[in-house]
Amino acid sequence: MNKKIPRNIAIAVSVLLLIACTWGYWRLMDSGFCVSKMRYLDDRELIESAIRHELFQMNLETNPEAIASFLQANKSCCGVDRHPDWRRTWFDTLTGFNYAEVTLNFEKKQTEASQGMRRFYKSLVAVDACGPALKSIGTDTATLENYP
Repeated sequence: MNKKIPRNIAIAVSVLLLIACTWGYWRLMDSGFCVSKMRYLDDRELIESAIRHELFQMNLETNPEAIASFLQANKSCCGVDRHPDWRRTWFDTLTGFNYAEVTLNFEKKQTEASQGMRRFYKSLVAVDACGPALKSIGTDTATLENYP
């Protein structure tokens, strides 16, 4: 008994399977999954990447101990938004361009603060789901903001 599946049913099933796989992959990318590391990066890893991107602005050493010391002394300096408002289109997310936004709030270098500028700095850093910081913008602030 050799039964054949009608061609139109086979095509419909194939199309539905393709749609389901594409939707599943998009949901995985939208959630911030890092494909190259096959895991999600936690907030601390994203924050450390953003700090490495802003080392000069923050007047920190390049070693991991300096970053850990900064985070220990400034527990509420930083925040992570995995779904920022400026996020790109669904196609960008599907192709892997899914960025989190890390907010860093810190005291500026003493030389800059002494030149009459505001004492603190708030930096917004776009960080890839796998960790690399891509770009940042920032502004001087009069006070430090606290993040959970």
